[in-house]
Amino acid sequence: MLQLWNTYRNRWCGRFWQEKGFTVIPTISWSTAESYAFCFLGVPRRTVVAVGTVGIGQEPLARQLFIDGFRQMVERVEPTAVLSYGSVPAICHALVEIVTYPTR
Repeated sequence: MLQLWNTYRNRWCGRFWQEKGFTVIPTISWSTAESYAFCFLGVPRRTVVAVGTVGIGQEPLARQLFIDGFRQMVERVEPTAVLSYGSVPAICHALVEIVTYPTR
């Protein structure tokens, strides 16, 4: 339920800022396959989107969940490019153009 609330809040803030004249790049996040039912809602197709990879590290399950969700995002949203805060697993680079911004 908290993930659904945070997705709603993310989209609401983006819409609010767009109405104020700001350019908004939607940030998409997911967890397990169950979150796919709502985590891509409200994101325009064929636009630039943002993701964050902080927290996936080298832990195999977290890394696989990120890759699975990334594939779903590319399939459902068809982004023209992905801006990433943190490095994205190499396998994802074959799916879409990714611009990576390093973490500290």
